[in-house]
Amino acid sequence: MSANRWGRWIRRVLATGRSQHIRQLRRRPLHLEMLEERVTPATFIWTGAGNNNNWSNPNNWQGGVAPTSAANPDLVFPSGAARLTNTNDISGLVVRSITFSGSNYRLQGSPITLAGNIFVATGVSNILMTMSSITLTTTVGVTVNNLADLTITSSINGAATAVLTKLGPGNLTLSGSNVSYLAPIDIQSGRLIITNVNALGATTAPTIVNTNAQLQIRNIPNPINEPLIINGFGPSNDGALYNAVGNSVWAGTITLDSNSSIGVAGGTTLNVTGLVTDTGAGRDLTKVGPGQLIFSRTGGNTYRGTTTINNGILTIRDPQSLGAGSIFGAPQSGTPQARTIVNYNPITNEAGTLQLEFIPLTSTNPPPTLAVGDPNGILQNPSQPYNPTTNPYVGFQ
Repeated sequence: MSANRWGRWIRRVLATGRSQHIRQLRRRPLHLEMLEERVTPATFIWTGAGNNNNWSNPNNWQGGVAPTSAANPDLVFPSGAARLTNTNDISGLVVRSITFSGSNYRLQGSPITLAGNIFVATGVSNILMTMSSITLTTTVGVTVNNLADLTITSSINGAATAVLTKLGPGNLTLSGSNVSYLAPIDIQSGRLIITNVNALGATTAPTIVNTNAQLQIRNIPNPINEPLIINGFGPSNDGALYNAVGNSVWAGTITLDSNSSIGVAGGTTLNVTGLVTDTGAGRDLTKVGPGQLIFSRTGGNTYRGTTTINNGILTIRDPQSLGAGSIFGAPQSGTPQARTIVNYNPITNEAGTLQLEFIPLTSTNPPPTLAVGDPNGILQNPSQPYNPTTNPYVGFQ
């Protein structure tokens, strides 16, 4: 077959196939298939260029469009914007995420529902969220990066599945009363600072401090009843639990999930009235920081590891304060005899003190009297001279 005849034959075959296919299409009825309904997230970047500071003002947002719940909005607050103090005046707003890439923002106004994460960029500081409440509908990650900080004074609400996870090396401060928050708080890295006795939510779910993370207490005079699970020694080896400012009382159960430390800043006291226990044998506890840590639970504690006092005072008010097996000759459930180590560092001059305070300190049964300057006396504030009123002896060693 010549090339020309071969080409004509191929064209006839193709033409016949096309005509048959066209006839089939003409006989076939049209069918419309519904696609899946989806809401595409939209990014709204704050400019503050409007004539007020309201979120509903479209002129305050790049592109001249204000966010709505239907838009599934991602809100971005960049550097260089005007009106750093701005107000959510949109009722019932549901937000997918919030990103801060500029410092000194203050977000205030009506409640929001948060269905995603919060992100604070490296070096972004002095961020304040003060809207009346924030409701979490899912697990929310709050990432605060290096040299950054975020303070939330809003009350936080959420069901038992709406876990709040702290991420990043920066500081997140919770200052609101979050009694309607029912889920655990998971501190993966950095510091979570609390300044309200109910900042950690309902006591039906624990707060978990992971290795290289820290829960920090600042100026909370009332007992904190939160169950706490701790791991590790903190971001700066200053404690997985750290009392930074003021005298505090921890009344919830503290569970050692691995070798862990508790830190107390100088001039402050942390009184643990709750049980200190563990998730397995050999979970060691280290006391760090120059302040005073007190174990005062009647009946003592049940953790089974070694207790080490690197710095400051550890005061015990029960014979079993130092854990299971701490009574000689009577280990609990076959646990080997617990031991306590009191350290001294000749390079830094840091020294630990174990203080036994079993004598009831009442008006009819006062503590032993020590002479002024007695080297065995332990002052309330060891860095200051003795004063019978403002800096008395609190024990002896």
